[in-house]
Amino acid sequence: MMASVRKERPAAAMLTGQVLCMLGMATYAVLLPVLQKEWQLSNAQSGLIGSGFFLGYISTVTFWSTLTDRMDARRIYLLGCATSCVGLALFGTARGFWLALAAHMIYGVGVSATYMPGLKILSDRYTGPTQSRVFSFYTAFYGLGGAISLASTQWLSDHFGWRAAFASGAAGPLLAMVLVLSWTRAQPPAAAAPHMPGWRDVFPVQAWLGVLRHPRSRLFITGYTVHCLEMFGARAWSVAFIVFAGGAAVGQAASRLPATAGTIAAVLSLCSVGASILGNEVALRVGRERWIRFGMLASSLLGLAMAACAAAPWPVLLLVGLLYQMAVMADSATLTAGLVEASAPGQRGAALGLYSLLGFGGGMLGPACFGLALDATGSGQTVGSWISGFAVLGAGCFIFGLYQFFYSRSGRA
Repeated sequence: MMASVRKERPAAAMLTGQVLCMLGMATYAVLLPVLQKEWQLSNAQSGLIGSGFFLGYISTVTFWSTLTDRMDARRIYLLGCATSCVGLALFGTARGFWLALAAHMIYGVGVSATYMPGLKILSDRYTGPTQSRVFSFYTAFYGLGGAISLASTQWLSDHFGWRAAFASGAAGPLLAMVLVLSWTRAQPPAAAAPHMPGWRDVFPVQAWLGVLRHPRSRLFITGYTVHCLEMFGARAWSVAFIVFAGGAAVGQAASRLPATAGTIAAVLSLCSVGASILGNEVALRVGRERWIRFGMLASSLLGLAMAACAAAPWPVLLLVGLLYQMAVMADSATLTAGLVEASAPGQRGAALGLYSLLGFGGGMLGPACFGLALDATGSGQTVGSWISGFAVLGAGCFIFGLYQFFYSRSGRA
């Protein structure tokens, strides 16, 4: 019994730590309407602050991920927790665009040292079907942390002000540090030699080329890139869209929705958490590539449908919104588990680094592209403007899904 408990401790630590590190993930998205008004930000500036997180993330993610092939990933994870705490605490002191952008970038650097290194911690300790299921829960708990972030930010900002929400988010990574230190043991990579980090760890081009030689690795990396562009763009603007749909869409001064925008976004996100876990189980039965194609096409079309329903009765709007959230998350764990399965053990850190670099590069573009689309089509004051925003987000997934569909029918996949 005790041996079984000890075996599950790393998974429990990483899943709980994932939630704690994500407590600040949605804070800016929830507070975007408030900060946009208080700081007099344009839609483009608002989107750039959201994209700042991803700029910080992609600037260092390959460095951390490649190092996990050469040193204990736990050390990198703990450093990431500390950096995340600093970024969120600094955001809580911001009074305008530039400091907010810098703070969000620092938070992105911190998360880059926790998310993929955390996945590496798990891949070093679990194998086979257990590994795939642990990955699906790890990905789902990313969404769970985001949902809790949405709800807690809304409540804290309503009762104590928006700066308190950032302070609370900053405490999460510190608690994750304590938990991971207590429930995991150091485990350096097998045959790892003493290594001094250098620039080749930031851009391990030879290792990336080795990863990209494998067609299935290319498939999962490309899919993750367009998936993240859509997912993070939608998350960054979800609360602002619900605010619009609650009042302006039907010409009302007060919201017609049954709860605040932050609460609704949190509930929709929370309800979609299981989609990642269930999606991975379905993919194990019907095939990863087939399930990914379905998820990509469904999410891109449902995004347009949700935007078109902005002025529809609120039960219809929320139902379509829930289906959209579920479709976006349905292939998330499948993509990650597929890449880990397709990559060689000695290249797994480099593969995850490239996967995360390109994926979160797409995530960086998502919020900014959405904001630019709104500014170019009526500044988000009409239903058509929001349809344009979601069309930009879903274009990559739609094209990827169609291409893979016809590619598979040709007999080459």
